[in-house]
Amino acid sequence: MKMNFYKENLFIRLAVAISLVVVFLYQFSYDFPEWYSGAGRHFTILYDIAMAIIGSFIFYLVLDYIPQKRKTTVHFLQKKGFRRIAIVGATGKREDHTLGNISLLIDYMKDGIEVRTITDYGMFIPAKDTQTFASHPGQQVSIFNFGAKGLQGEGLVYPLSDFTNWWQGTLNEATANEFTVHCTGEYLVFLASI
Repeated sequence: MKMNFYKENLFIRLAVAISLVVVFLYQFSYDFPEWYSGAGRHFTILYDIAMAIIGSFIFYLVLDYIPQKRKTTVHFLQKKGFRRIAIVGATGKREDHTLGNISLLIDYMKDGIEVRTITDYGMFIPAKDTQTFASHPGQQVSIFNFGAKGLQGEGLVYPLSDFTNWWQGTLNEATANEFTVHCTGEYLVFLASI
């Protein structure tokens, strides 16, 4: 899906442009005398509507356009031959966005991309079937199940099972310089960096 913001969002762009003009005129003409009785009140209402449109536009960018663009960007890199991609800045300030962006890692893996998300506190790595991961003794590890069966761990403090809730695979710990997750199916590994 090729996204061209300027072509696909003409109405939104026009509404925001007009709103910006209204906000500018409101701020610029605030101390001018009224053209007619009640004009100030009408202009204030128009200003409030313009600010609501601008706020909605920002909301749209953050919640809809940017996440779609991020997915498009990863696929663009894949088409250019990049197979190993590290994503930073995917956690943001809202937990729902964070979960959505992290869960996209499984989709990228299904598309044949070796991807990971690096956060302030560690790294998320999507995985499929049995895999071994580099670690260090005492490193905090979490395993999030995305439908894997027969989950068993080697080199971890706590045993793994076919978790049905994400919290069940959190707060584990590596006991050696590597650990292995045995299973069939998809899961997400979090390796803490602190």
